[in-house]
Amino acid sequence: MNRTKLVRLAKDKALSNGHDFHVAAGLFRRGKLVKLETNGGFHRSATRYLWSLEFEKTEHVCESHAETKVIKNAKPGDKVVVLRFLKDGSITMAKPCSICQLKLKQVGLTNVVYTDWEGEFQRL
Repeated sequence: MNRTKLVRLAKDKALSNGHDFHVAAGLFRRGKLVKLETNGGFHRSATRYLWSLEFEKTEHVCESHAETKVIKNAKPGDKVVVLRFLKDGSITMAKPCSICQLKLKQVGLTNVVYTDWEGEFQRL
């Protein structure tokens, strides 16, 4: 899948997620998109409350992150691409948080790409 098509699909899905943050993660296997997920899943106020808890109690919050949602379908060797969009549709920083990075490594996903502040892809 080319970058333009991925960005379009991810943007459409992420901007319609109904949350304050618009993050999408694509899971690729042998160059084909297997799964596209967005952040969300907890009610906004519940998420804010959970984020206020100390670090070791917030791991379950990351279950609502797009990266960890695609993990459920992942196999070692797959590629994960993470993109974040502002409300105007522009691309911004989408580096996975430290907990998501740990979970990605635990399931053998080492080929992780994310968008930086300028919307360019960077390898984790």
